[in-house]
Amino acid sequence: LLQSLASFPVDSREEAAHRYLARAVPHWPAKERQSLASAVLTILAHPDFTELHLANSEAEVSIMGTIRVGGRDYAISGRIDRMGVADDHVFILDYKTNRVPPATRQAIPFAHRAQLALYREVLKPIYPGKTVRCLLVYTEGPLLYSLSEEELGKALLELSDK
Repeated sequence: LLQSLASFPVDSREEAAHRYLARAVPHWPAKERQSLASAVLTILAHPDFTELHLANSEAEVSIMGTIRVGGRDYAISGRIDRMGVADDHVFILDYKTNRVPPATRQAIPFAHRAQLALYREVLKPIYPGKTVRCLLVYTEGPLLYSLSEEELGKALLELSDK
């Protein structure tokens, strides 16, 4: 729902959300469908997230490539929840639906950091000269974390030790 609603004009999103949920989960009580629609619309309207859902971004972007970590080559494939390209940067965004989102950066699970670090390494040669920003949106907050170079580098180092 997050991915598909982002492509609708802002004034059409609520109606589109209700149509989508009526088809996707018709057995859910109306109150539950309304709650989910409200949560998704809140995320899309949140000022910290608006750049992430503009026309220059796409949902469900498949990627694959080979990267070198710790002297070894690894084949990487995955699907980026949302990706956008701007003049000087690329952003990759992963939605996480944890019931209890991490309250601090230090509480972000390793798997979440490592996933984005790997995707970034695959994308860097495709977008030379652009910074690849790695973002996590925890939908239950909603909370947005932009992972730092240090956090991503540390995740790759931890992977090379495994």
